[in-house]
Amino acid sequence: GVLAGLHVALQVDGELAGLIMYEEVLWRDYFSARIDVALGGTRVGRGLGTEAVWLLARWLIEVGGHHRITIDPAAANARAIRAYEKVGFVVEGVLRQVLRDGDDWVDAVVMSILAPEWAAQAARPWWDYRSPYCSRSVPMNRCCSVASRRRCWAWRA
Repeated sequence: GVLAGLHVALQVDGELAGLIMYEEVLWRDYFSARIDVALGGTRVGRGLGTEAVWLLARWLIEVGGHHRITIDPAAANARAIRAYEKVGFVVEGVLRQVLRDGDDWVDAVVMSILAPEWAAQAARPWWDYRSPYCSRSVPMNRCCSVASRRRCWAWRA
């Protein structure tokens, strides 16, 4: 199988806010992808990670044609787990002692969303998604400026 991927820097107000990446398996019998996201400092807890994961999952499923998307946050990262559940990911299980945290090994939670689950939750109009960085609902292929100089960012489909 072929493994492909991409790392994308997340910027807000011209500053680096974090990173989102995906890896995809392009083999016919395992056509799936994995997402990882990292935010720093003051950007945590403002919905940026939820929005970034939502946009990337949408792109991987609707444009990329993937059947399954996985993400595996640290088990102690309750905020990330809640964010991914908002997107539609469900907990599948735990990977025991798979991540390093200093000198310790910690568990990760395996979460996934399947294309049929995505389609079922995406029954609402695609433009009905409200970005936490925008004052109004906007189509996913458009950006808007708001008074705070933040910009809505979206994958251009």
